[in-house]
Amino acid sequence: MEWLLLSLSAVIVALDIVETRTCPDGRSACGNGATCCLIGRGAYGCCPLPNAVCCEDHLHCCPYKTTCDVEAQRCISSDGFHYEMRRKQQALEIFVDYVLCPDRRTKCDDGATCCELSQGRYGCCPLPSAVCCSDHLHCCPKGTECDVQHGQCRTLDGGIMPWWRKQSAMKVSHKASVRSEPASTICTDGAKCPAGGQCCEGEDGSSSCCPFRDGACCEGAQFCCPRGYHAGRRSVFK
Repeated sequence: MEWLLLSLSAVIVALDIVETRTCPDGRSACGNGATCCLIGRGAYGCCPLPNAVCCEDHLHCCPYKTTCDVEAQRCISSDGFHYEMRRKQQALEIFVDYVLCPDRRTKCDDGATCCELSQGRYGCCPLPSAVCCSDHLHCCPKGTECDVQHGQCRTLDGGIMPWWRKQSAMKVSHKASVRSEPASTICTDGAKCPAGGQCCEGEDGSSSCCPFRDGACCEGAQFCCPRGYHAGRRSVFK
């Protein structure tokens, strides 16, 4: 059988439930029988061959137990046979609706953050890009610091806000819901915030994202409050 040097597949697709294998970045997936290969800058594409060899040009791949000859654009088998490459295919980028945790056995909802619990297990902080607190139980919004001693989060200017308790993570299944793009909220200046996030407009017209679902923007959009809280000059209170 003639084997061809294949290009990494990369078109945007929208599928409901497909049998997939998650790539090392935790944000991309390839169908069963395909191989995840880097396509540059940490992004992954799919080689339509099982256990394929990913070529160093980040564009092509070769069958199992062959070698990439990128300069000649061919695959070389162990018996010395050379095979011509096939025409390149369009690139493929797939987004899954969860965040894969570092242990690769647990996952959190899209827009959440994996945080380590005790004994090396992982839980989910219900905030994007959150700060995981050292007590392994709580987390704080991005741009704040954990004040474990007082059980709260501190902003860089000394303000305070309540911290969040981590939730249980989910076990990874071989089936993933795959969609064309991650859900997001579009702000007036075109900026994007995670789904359920709040766009806060600053005095200069630029937008920032409040990480709290149904949160309230504070004056100047310097920080925001969780639902049911109000902003003081340097702190957040109910």
